[in-house]
Amino acid sequence: MASKSFISPFVRKTTADDSIEGVQNSLENSFRSVEACPLLDGHLLEQVEISQGDNEIAHKLGRELKGWILTRQDFDTIIIDKQDDNNHSDKMLVLNSSASGTTFIDLWVF
Repeated sequence: MASKSFISPFVRKTTADDSIEGVQNSLENSFRSVEACPLLDGHLLEQVEISQGDNEIAHKLGRELKGWILTRQDFDTIIIDKQDDNNHSDKMLVLNSSASGTTFIDLWVF
């Protein structure tokens, strides 16, 4: 999980009570599917300044970027993913913007 992830891993407690073990088994199975969702293994980058052309954005995940979602933008601009040409996807996200000037966006990176 990312360093700022809001999902804590499930921690099993040792017990001899079969009913508690059953509850823990059910919880562990549920948490396993939640923890496996790649969208949750990320964080929000707010007020990212971008301008026309290619923009390198530090995603701060500490690992290879899986994807991103635009969550907010100041005004109408076309944003194009340039990750196929990015040799530093473990540190940077590269987006191309059609904005005529500087604009701010929020991104969920995972």
